Amino acid sequence: MLREPVVAFSPWHPWNRRHDLKTADNLPWGGVYLLAHFPSVPGPTEVPWPELPEEIVYIGSTKNLNDRPLTTHNRIPRYVKLFGDPTLERLCVSVFPVFCTGGRDEKLLRSYIQYLEAKLDWDYTRKYEKRPAMHFKEASSAESVG
Repeated sequence: MLREPVVAFSPWHPWNRRHDLKTADNLPWGGVYLLAHFPSVPGPTEVPWPELPEEIVYIGSTKNLNDRPLTTHNRIPRYVKLFGDPTLERLCVSVFPVFCTGGRDEKLLRSYIQYLEAKLDWDYTRKYEKRPAMHFKEASSAESVG
């Protein structure tokens, strides 16, 4: 029977140091990642799990963490617009690598990362009674509610 991975997010890393989170093998690891906007960068041991901080602005999953978010991310212009942080000094990222692309259980574990992304989104929404700020692609009426 396939076992559910133990959730193990990395400590928060400032956006300009996100490359430090790339896997040593440089292989495409699929997983879940979090982006957060903090007033100041958290300490080197602070992790987002199991207590999701309110500062989380985006919850995502990918087939290659080394690419997105650790190289680039299409939501950065939206982040700058929403938070007025053009140098990205207060943007942090945390990752949870789940599977190596091409591995034996990759297709099955893709279901797990989709589930975990949705679960984290729900846990955050339930706890703070709002969605992460960058959940929406475009400004919408849903963003202005609550």
